[in-house]
Amino acid sequence: MAPLAIGTKEGWTTTSMGSDNIGPNFWGGDQARLDLIAGKRKANDAGFLAAWTALSKWAPFLPEGHEAISYTDSQGLFTSGKAAIFPAGSWEIAGFEKDASFKMGAFAAPPPAGAKEASVSDEIDIAMGANAKSAHLDEAKKFVEYLTTEEFATVYSQGLPGFFSLSDYKIKLDDPLANTFLSWRNSAKSALRLSYQKLQGNPDLSIENELWDLTTKLQLQSDLDKYYPPSSMAATAAATAAK
Repeated sequence: MAPLAIGTKEGWTTTSMGSDNIGPNFWGGDQARLDLIAGKRKANDAGFLAAWTALSKWAPFLPEGHEAISYTDSQGLFTSGKAAIFPAGSWEIAGFEKDASFKMGAFAAPPPAGAKEASVSDEIDIAMGANAKSAHLDEAKKFVEYLTTEEFATVYSQGLPGFFSLSDYKIKLDDPLANTFLSWRNSAKSALRLSYQKLQGNPDLSIENELWDLTTKLQLQSDLDKYYPPSSMAATAAATAAK
């Protein structure tokens, strides 16, 4: 059994389920992301480097042949009982509860030792709004206003476990696993994905794609260090020369 059910064939997996998951606990929560946008911090500051370093330590726990393992392969490894932990998000709840033959629990990404607070990544994957040029703008506004109510937050979160309203209402769900995920928002601060606001870049320079490439290379380099000593020596020499 592999400790972690995650592959590196697709770069987005190690970013979304790796650095996006654990990163805010290392680089200082959502304020660090806002500081990047404001130019007050750089992506190679100590907190960001600590997150990449922590992620690289996942490598020995990845499944054998992770370089060829896709996202769907990883899902299959976990639900078939061939991997112990799936680093993911609440969006997996419905699928995993349908496909897995065992009862699942969930735990939030733990903050590093000495951290004063924890952060949880709120992924804005579904959003709704109104077209300002709509011929029925008044009706649309009424609907959008309804989306802000406690009634909608409850109905929506109950009907689609794992996709929660990002409101502040204290709602309780029927699904125990969904309740576990939702409870983290009561004990941790909310953080958004690092590159999703203003830092995304453009088609010629996508910061999100750069992150995908970076997180994958971290895992591959760690593998090289294990069985090819010159690789590790070169990295040490480069670090020494940079001081």
